[in-house]
Amino acid sequence: MLKKFATIAGAAATLFTMVGASTVAYAESPAVQADPVGTAATCYGNSCSGKDPNATGCSAGAQVLADMVVLGFSAKEYLVRLSYSALCNASWTDIQAINQPDCYGGEYIWHQALNNSTGGVTSTARVYDGDACSTYTVMMSRVGRSTRACSTSTWTGRNHCTPWK
Repeated sequence: MLKKFATIAGAAATLFTMVGASTVAYAESPAVQADPVGTAATCYGNSCSGKDPNATGCSAGAQVLADMVVLGFSAKEYLVRLSYSALCNASWTDIQAINQPDCYGGEYIWHQALNNSTGGVTSTARVYDGDACSTYTVMMSRVGRSTRACSTSTWTGRNHCTPWK
């Protein structure tokens, strides 16, 4: 199970970017280490691409490399995170509603990788969290790549991504 991170209030630095009518908060999150679970991961690097971080054991001990708050339906706030597993050398995007009594109308998220040698960018399929309050994408290998988390604000219709990490 992905660790739930309460807020980005303890973040080291926050940059607010005003884009049209939408506000997106970017934050550098401190590395968060989970307690050792003793679960062996079933993939590493390239063999993790396209796989579920929970099913492979990669979500155990995952770190948040970057996160941002995106406005959703009726200006509800969603925390979008770039999650990384050092155990698997892979990352993924996950989203969670912030302080929502209900999660009607969610966000689309996806994950992108930048090939550090060629400059080519690849993306996962978009995932919609719907009324579930949280969801995540499949993983992408970080071997020779930088990655970032992306979301479309259902409030403004604009796309937002974390910085490349």
